[in-house]
Amino acid sequence: MEFVINSLLSSLGVFVLLFYVFEKYFLPKIVDGIIQQELTRRKYEFAKLEYNFKLYTQKQHEVFLKFHQLYGEAKARNLYLVGLQSWPDFSTYSRQDIVEWMDRQELKILDATRTKILSYYDSDYKNRAVDELNNLMTIINNNLAENSTSIAHNFALENQLYIPDEIFNLSQELYSELFDFKIKYADSRNQKHENIEEYLNGLKESKEKIENLYVEITKKLKEHMQKGSLNE
Repeated sequence: MEFVINSLLSSLGVFVLLFYVFEKYFLPKIVDGIIQQELTRRKYEFAKLEYNFKLYTQKQHEVFLKFHQLYGEAKARNLYLVGLQSWPDFSTYSRQDIVEWMDRQELKILDATRTKILSYYDSDYKNRAVDELNNLMTIINNNLAENSTSIAHNFALENQLYIPDEIFNLSQELYSELFDFKIKYADSRNQKHENIEEYLNGLKESKEKIENLYVEITKKLKEHMQKGSLNE
């Protein structure tokens, strides 16, 4: 019995000694290894998040600049319809001048339209050719205004992931105002003389809303670019 007790005590002593050695020398290394491994993992995850954030921020700034440019162009083209316009004096144009002018237009002119205008000019009906060119100029400006508005709107929709909600919502208001402005301008030909003042006041109010919304969008874009974060 005494032998068994001594054996147990001896075994316990060895166990205690081994545990002491393990706790003193090996456990700290194991714990340190686990900690270092976790720190390495977290460092990698943080670096990955930082890299992704930089890519996102870079892309977002590119979207901001294009977004601002497109809505600025849409605003300018629409307000140009009722503003001071630079209009060619087609009465001074030669046949070659007319051909070159039509070739330079941003929007492609239909072959049938080109043929009709040049046929008037070739048939010594220059006044008719000039009238057609003036009408064509009006149509081109209208189409450019409408196209630029649609392009800006579609760009905002396609890149909504990068555009803060408050700015996106402002762009939707601006799109709506530009659309209404275009309708009001298109209705100008149907206005009677007694309604001209009301019509002009409506255009003025619409113009002011467009200008104010664009200014607000510009302000918000600057704020977000300075923060460098979509959610701050």
